[in-house]
Amino acid sequence: MCEYFCKQKQNNPIIAIFDRDEPDLFKRFHDETTGFKSWNNGVYSFAIPIPQHRKDNHYICIEFYYKDEEIKRYDNEGRRLFLSNEFNPNSGRHNTDRDLVTQETKKIKNNKNNEIKIIDSNVFDSNDKNVALSKDNFANYILQESDNFNDFDFKPFLEIFDVIDRISKHHEENIKSEHIAD
Repeated sequence: MCEYFCKQKQNNPIIAIFDRDEPDLFKRFHDETTGFKSWNNGVYSFAIPIPQHRKDNHYICIEFYYKDEEIKRYDNEGRRLFLSNEFNPNSGRHNTDRDLVTQETKKIKNNKNNEIKIIDSNVFDSNDKNVALSKDNFANYILQESDNFNDFDFKPFLEIFDVIDRISKHHEENIKSEHIAD
């Protein structure tokens, strides 16, 4: 999309925001020196900054802007998001609740850098009921301020808005310099 939109001059900046959990793609849409990539013509992209409480994790997705205790909250149906480090990489069994097992062992085993991943599917209890909460449902619960999801800390998200602010300023400077050149 960035490659497509940068072919024409954009009056308002177009900003694409990406998770950091795909390191191969990361280099294509992010410049670590500026904190964002300019594709020219008012098109920008960046990977979400690593929040203070996740400094040991480099390949994060947006859900990691929440603290672990927020991520692990249960919905009214007994479902929740899980973290990959909660499971044994060989058996897929939960480390503390032995009745839970995940089929997402690939996410755990293919973890070269010991990075924690979100597991939002294929976690089953002893009755073969999937107890994993999808990322979409998690986000909707927060948006709707549902029970148990209505008191989250959003301060880490300010870092994203700081990058957007820097991009906006960069875009305004480019527009001013173009008008001076004309």
